Amino acid sequence: MKQIVLCALLLILAGGLFAGMFKPHKKADANRPAWVNDPYLEYPKDSFLCCVGTAKDRAEAENLAVNGLRKIFCPEPGITPETELRYYDLTRPAKLNPRATMTPAELKQLTESELHLIRLGKVWTDKGGTVHVLAYLDRKATADAYLSALNQDKQRVLDYLTKALDITDPWQYYACLEAAMTIDQMILTRIAQLSIIDLNSGVNFNPGYDSEVLITQHRTAARQVRLNLLISSDQDAYLEDIIHQTITGLGFTFASSDASLLEASLIVESLATDKPRTDLRFTLQLSLFDFAQELVWNLEFEDTISEQDRTEAFARVQRAVNAKVAYELTGAVNRYTDSLIRRL
Repeated sequence: MKQIVLCALLLILAGGLFAGMFKPHKKADANRPAWVNDPYLEYPKDSFLCCVGTAKDRAEAENLAVNGLRKIFCPEPGITPETELRYYDLTRPAKLNPRATMTPAELKQLTESELHLIRLGKVWTDKGGTVHVLAYLDRKATADAYLSALNQDKQRVLDYLTKALDITDPWQYYACLEAAMTIDQMILTRIAQLSIIDLNSGVNFNPGYDSEVLITQHRTAARQVRLNLLISSDQDAYLEDIIHQTITGLGFTFASSDASLLEASLIVESLATDKPRTDLRFTLQLSLFDFAQELVWNLEFEDTISEQDRTEAFARVQRAVNAKVAYELTGAVNRYTDSLIRRL
């Protein structure tokens, strides 16, 4: 009996296999272009970089093709978005004010369009309505554009280093070295990209200065910026540690004389409530004065924290203050030094 059942199972399995063998397959689209599977059949790899974007509509397919191509020669991680925006801000034409006229993304796109000579090529839509778009980039033309931009940036760095030689004001001196460092980071990023686009061009580019020496010069310039911290109100001692961490992270030093004054205050108030929770309102103020004791900038922030647990409410205030100080203080210092560069 067991043998009969086993034979029956074998026959069923065999029948299924034969049925699968003779099941009609879905026919491949005879009109499918070869470049959909291998774009380098259309544009030789020695001269081009290519990518195919595939999506249900053409706009999305184009976007995928362009972004996919960028990822080939713009690998992550690159420089930070903040550094990238500062670079574009520092190197923009004088008549263009990006912070007032366009978003960071738009500014980046404007600058990239001058370098990334990405072109959209052939388009094919298959029987299912899926759109395939071919994007390509001419290696030589893009390498030439990169070299032109690199040479401009190289000259900018050298100009800032030359200006710094005649400057005695610590803030202005630091601003020159900070601008040079910001542009140098973009130069290093673009050299890495250029080495993917055209290995010989990337390897052979000479910036005309030593990036490691520039880092040392930048650290020396930062140490010459001395700050005298005056905290007028901070009943829970939230401010001192985070301000020290942020300022020393920038490379600056603290001193009681021959220093710029940095004033800070934090007021935390308990708000009346008829609910079983703790409501805390905090007001944070930061002010920087230059070496002539003239106000450079003043920042003031206010927020309210609500928590069931009083201890957690105060802990949230501290976390919020830490984040605010670290972000806003660094940003304010960067905006100030960048503004000094435009006046030099």
